[in-house]
Amino acid sequence: MELPIRENILDTRFEGKSIKVYIQGAREPLEGVVDEVAKYEVGLRVEGKAVILFRHAILYIVTEPMEFHGYSIEELGETILTADFIGSELEVHLVNGDVVKGKLTKLSRYEVGIVSNEGGLVIPKVSISYVVVS
Repeated sequence: MELPIRENILDTRFEGKSIKVYIQGAREPLEGVVDEVAKYEVGLRVEGKAVILFRHAILYIVTEPMEFHGYSIEELGETILTADFIGSELEVHLVNGDVVKGKLTKLSRYEVGIVSNEGGLVIPKVSISYVVVS
């Protein structure tokens, strides 16, 4: 039985979980409970309101580190950052100029999962300018 390639780390397994989302162009993160997850969007409940986030606008998501169930070993195609780097310390430079640091614990086709002092971070690859591996 061939396992499907996971495109996103943040998937339906996160429904009902609290997350904090840093968004491009926003000063403050959104904090809420994941209501629904789709390929290109994430639905959150924030202070009793429904908010639909478009994945291309997400800088990164903070969740509990234990939400990263194991690590991904899916085929990632023609990438340099592969499962061989699981456990490596990363310095991730985001498109907005911010830098987050942590240990690589999970990879998917479109996202990188690291554990940092903030917690578990899910970072869309589209939000990353470059990564420095320690």
